[in-house]
Amino acid sequence: MWPVDDYGVRKGYALAYGLSELPTPRELQAEGERFRPLRTVAAWYCWRAVDTILPGVNPEGRGRSAR
Repeated sequence: MWPVDDYGVRKGYALAYGLSELPTPRELQAEGERFRPLRTVAAWYCWRAVDTILPGVNPEGRGRSAR
């Protein structure tokens, strides 16, 4: 399963690969082939990337937070 239309997967993929814009579903479909046959696991990691809060990083994803 590789849910290319899922916002969480698209956002997580962009975060994990440092993309400034979300990949389109078509782009994500092509990129997902590298994860075959473990695309479900890759999708789970993308979802988790969105939920992960890193120390010193603004939760909005706009760089480091003020201290």
